Amino acid sequence: RLHGCPPARPPFGMDGALRRLAPHEASRLRASCALPRFSAIVEELVLNSLDAGATQITAAIDPAGFSCSVEDDGCGFTDQDLRLVGERHVTSKLRSLQELHAGVQTYGFRGEALHCIAAIASLEVLSCSAKTPHSAGFVLLRHGALVHRGLANEACTIGTTIRVSDIFATRPVARKQLQRLGAAAAEAE
Repeated sequence: RLHGCPPARPPFGMDGALRRLAPHEASRLRASCALPRFSAIVEELVLNSLDAGATQITAAIDPAGFSCSVEDDGCGFTDQDLRLVGERHVTSKLRSLQELHAGVQTYGFRGEALHCIAAIASLEVLSCSAKTPHSAGFVLLRHGALVHRGLANEACTIGTTIRVSDIFATRPVARKQLQRLGAAAAEAE
């Protein structure tokens, strides 16, 4: 657990909400987000938690089982945000190239990590927003495709829990690398 992390400042007066980048900005900013290692996936999720203002973050990893989860007490996703989770060119980090040149004020500057993770794994997002604390939402994406989106079946405090399973299912070479002798232990380290 990380305790006492200072809440991230929303960049450039933004509210932290997810939004789709305009096509001309998306083509110039796109990350083509490569997540070549298990640890890179966990890192992206933790950085997202920090950007959401989380002061407590719990990460659980199982590289040998191709799964991980990150739970935080950040601002959470609203219902509107959850409709965009996992889609390409959707970010809460910035709106234009000018903001990038003005100075990055987030840990992950382009976003799109959830889209990239969902393309190579199964991604579950359970979230409750500080704006709607009595309504938790749930999204399940599998290998880039939406499986389910709606109200959560389980209780949820304000914040977000992201569970990733079947990591690298669509990337057999990356999966094989993680299965090498000692690779899972090295990623856990």
